[in-house]
Amino acid sequence: MPAFSKEKEKEFLAVIRLLLVRRPDISILGLQEALNQNGYRFHREYVTKLQKKVLTERIHRIEDRQLLSKEIAEFEDLIGVTANELWRIILAKNSSNHEKIRAIGTLVNNRSVLLEKKFNAGVFEKQLGKVKAEPVLTPEQRQMVSNALDYVHSLSLQNQGS
Repeated sequence: MPAFSKEKEKEFLAVIRLLLVRRPDISILGLQEALNQNGYRFHREYVTKLQKKVLTERIHRIEDRQLLSKEIAEFEDLIGVTANELWRIILAKNSSNHEKIRAIGTLVNNRSVLLEKKFNAGVFEKQLGKVKAEPVLTPEQRQMVSNALDYVHSLSLQNQGS
């Protein structure tokens, strides 16, 4: 099996990703046939290796999201624990007005920081004044998306060939 440059392998991985997006349940033989139809003639073992690389990338992205979710959850727990102490200060009869005001300010600031972290992590989407509805694609729309992906892919191949 000839060794390919990193750039060529990136091109092959992009084609595999595109095929997996279009047909998530495609088999190795199906991938091999689809690659052949696009002018890429690879041995089944090399197709398997490329598919495993793409799937490994996906797993790493999922793991990164899980780590991020864990960190946000830990931060949220910390905010909850400090909130209890801040509420104790706010409700205490022997706390000064200055202490109560600072505790309220800290409570509000902590909540704001937590929400900002969740927004930045993609937990929420900023849709100011809008209700977000997730559209479901019709078969015709799916075909149009598939055709658009094919077109973009063919353009990228033309640009790489120039």
